[in-house]
Amino acid sequence: MVSFEESDVKIIMGDFGNHLEGQDHRRRKEQGRKSSLDEDDSKRKPKRGIGCLKEIGLGLTGFGVIFTLLGVFLFFERSFVAIGNILLLSGVTLTIGLMSTLQIFMKRQNLKGSASFAVGFVLIMLGWPVLGMIWETCGLFVLFSGFWPTVAVFLRKLPIIGGIFRQSSVSSFFPRNRVKMGKRMPI
Repeated sequence: MVSFEESDVKIIMGDFGNHLEGQDHRRRKEQGRKSSLDEDDSKRKPKRGIGCLKEIGLGLTGFGVIFTLLGVFLFFERSFVAIGNILLLSGVTLTIGLMSTLQIFMKRQNLKGSASFAVGFVLIMLGWPVLGMIWETCGLFVLFSGFWPTVAVFLRKLPIIGGIFRQSSVSSFFPRNRVKMGKRMPI
């Protein structure tokens, strides 16, 4: 007969043996020894970096971009574009949070862009990926229209591309009153 001690079981089971941790905690408490569960939460250092949900959200967003590009490269394959859209939306929601996502899409000034994006999403799901992608692209341009002046200022300050964006023919696409070289735009 093979017999295992509790420490051997923990080594074999790894993190799956968390229920044993509670039993170990009770036994150590009875014996007057400290266990890892006795630590005060206020003494623990705060976790640095991004949270687990944000990591998953960034991964889903990345896979969403990959699937969408793959769908476009495969001549607007409906299934890849649809999966890419679902992954993108769920990834963005996990990354920035549900309330922030709703605030972006439900702002009064963004309702036209949100509606256009939603129509494009539905069109892709119904089997018209080209038309759906056009609607979604228009919706995204309208949705993030307030951000384009900030992008223009950033592009003008880049070393190589900045010269192109300072040309009068290119700068005519951006409104003059909102984009000035010395003015800092809020992000």
